[in-house]
Amino acid sequence: MKRGWKIGAAVLALLLAGGWCARFLYLNHRYPQAVVETYQTGEEIDYDGFAFTIHGYRPVQEAELTELGCTYTPETEDTDIQVKGIFVDVTIRNTGAETREFPLYIFNLEYDDWTTGMDLEWLGYVNAFGANVSLEPGEERDFVVPYGISDVQFPKKVWEQTDHLPYRIIFSLYPENRMVQL
Repeated sequence: MKRGWKIGAAVLALLLAGGWCARFLYLNHRYPQAVVETYQTGEEIDYDGFAFTIHGYRPVQEAELTELGCTYTPETEDTDIQVKGIFVDVTIRNTGAETREFPLYIFNLEYDDWTTGMDLEWLGYVNAFGANVSLEPGEERDFVVPYGISDVQFPKKVWEQTDHLPYRIIFSLYPENRMVQL
């Protein structure tokens, strides 16, 4: 009786492993690896009826953030958290034939394996128009995309270098992985 149970378990394991391998091969064939497109700062990029240019970034220290009204409420009881901002300067132009709203949420800041989205609360403090960027045909506008970072997100050695890290702005992941090297 024990022998039959062991054979059944082995057959089931082989069937599951075979099914997993077949599915793995099918998905890798059906959905190939993303094509990587890397742009540089200052380069104009077409995106769904818009053209935008990322000019670079500037680190903003905690004192300047406070002056701007950008506050940070930690999610923990730890009140010794250090905060900085990374402000990315962007120019956007509507290349379409009708008034449209640009989806600001597409921009993610990345360094190595660390990624963050923009701080929507700070967006209204650093731009006069707030979170909605509605552009007439041919209209061009400059704005700042703010990102909040804190020392708990990085090892101490990296935190000391966050003003000068080689960040990337990711704005598409699949089927094209599109990024701007800052």
